[in-house]
Amino acid sequence: NRETVEFEHILDDFNKNIDETDLTHLDEILRLHDLEMDPAAGNYEQFKSRSLDNYKNRCLHQHVFNLDVLGKMLEYFNLRILHREIIGSNLIIIGKKCNGPCCT
Repeated sequence: NRETVEFEHILDDFNKNIDETDLTHLDEILRLHDLEMDPAAGNYEQFKSRSLDNYKNRCLHQHVFNLDVLGKMLEYFNLRILHREIIGSNLIIIGKKCNGPCCT
């Protein structure tokens, strides 16, 4: 139920070395998370408790991606995209590290 993240936000988090201790998106996650799609999360209070301990359990999805954003991430690190597809709710993207003209 959340909006797709912009690549610039991902790059900013990367440059600031943001890790799982960051709970910047917690309010949004708690408000929009679909508990019916995540039975392991339990009820709202259980999900909130688990989320507050994210550094230990690493269960939060801090950002919502699409293939475009993932492609920009690979390109930023000079990876040539070999394959991308969506299977169900899974985004699959395969890249190869390259130097010079192979990325064009």
